[in-house]
Amino acid sequence: MLILALLFTRPITPGIAADGRTNGLPATPALDYPGGIPSGRVAGNAFAGNRLDLPPGGNGRTRYEKRGKPSADRLKQENAVLLQSIRDQEAALKKSGRINYFLTAGLAIAAGLVVFLSQRHYGRQRVNRLLMTNQTIQHQNEALRATNERLEKSEQHLLQTNATKDKFFSIISHDLKGPLNSLTGFLQILDIQVDAFSPEELKAFAKDTNKSVKNLLDLLDNLLLWSRSQTGTIEYAPQPLNLSEIVAGNLNLMHVAAQKKDIRLQADPNGTLPVYADQNMLNLVLRNLISNAIKFTPSGGSVVVGASDQDGYVEVSVRDSGIGMSPSTLEHLFRLDTYHTTSGTNAEKGNGLGLILCKEFVEKNGGILRVESTEGQGTTFRFTVPVAGA
Repeated sequence: MLILALLFTRPITPGIAADGRTNGLPATPALDYPGGIPSGRVAGNAFAGNRLDLPPGGNGRTRYEKRGKPSADRLKQENAVLLQSIRDQEAALKKSGRINYFLTAGLAIAAGLVVFLSQRHYGRQRVNRLLMTNQTIQHQNEALRATNERLEKSEQHLLQTNATKDKFFSIISHDLKGPLNSLTGFLQILDIQVDAFSPEELKAFAKDTNKSVKNLLDLLDNLLLWSRSQTGTIEYAPQPLNLSEIVAGNLNLMHVAAQKKDIRLQADPNGTLPVYADQNMLNLVLRNLISNAIKFTPSGGSVVVGASDQDGYVEVSVRDSGIGMSPSTLEHLFRLDTYHTTSGTNAEKGNGLGLILCKEFVEKNGGILRVESTEGQGTTFRFTVPVAGA
């Protein structure tokens, strides 16, 4: 209700009546009465005809009138202070706004930088993973290419080896067929026309047949050893060996064959050099080389077995004074894909399989086999064997 009364009451014009009483409110009561109207306040706060009645006992003047109006300088000063305060507040607000703006912008930039760095970090990790994956794939591809190359080479080697072996077996079958034909013919003579031949003729037939059968057995032995070497079923058991004893034993085995042809066998090893090799393989190599030397040496010749130290190896040589070999014959040695047979000085047969076995067994023991020959002057086979304890 009070609010409605205030709204519908005419405004009071501040001023002082002619009788000295106020006809309105002072212009700036707040300056004189900071705590409100003092004890000389309006009775009942009543308005009457736009006049403000003062309580009785007054002298007709308010304290405001007694003190006088505030000066204009003071008002200007206070207004200036208020304006400055407002300006300061506005400046503080603006400064606070700028600070908030910069803080917000800084936080946004920092957040963006964090997001950027995080994405960059994760991107680098992803790139690194991709690079590692690519490297792994490249290594796998290289390994696959290397494996494919090895498989292709192995396939080509197998095809070549199979073709070589097929040709080799066709050659061997011819060598097997000859002695068997001789044996079959001799048996047919004995079965049908034994009375038509004298004992001396039958004895000659028997001697030739015996030689053919012996050659057949030698061929079968070599063929069996070669097949075992190809399948890896030959036991390889190297051990320290006395080379002088090995050479002497094999010369004794070949003494009868050499005596029949009047060939002198001689051993010239360098003392008692110990070697490290498989005994069975070393015996087979020496036996084959000495047998070939006897086969291709005429009567009255010689075969010399020697040995010398060669920087951690012992080089064994088998030298004969036989018929030697031509350069074309040397080219076909140690090969399975070529048929090479040469008759000895007493028409002994050979097929080259023994030399192939010698080469494989020498290499199996860590050595090298080579040959030197001059046609009409003899042949020298040399092979190396590791020194025991080297």
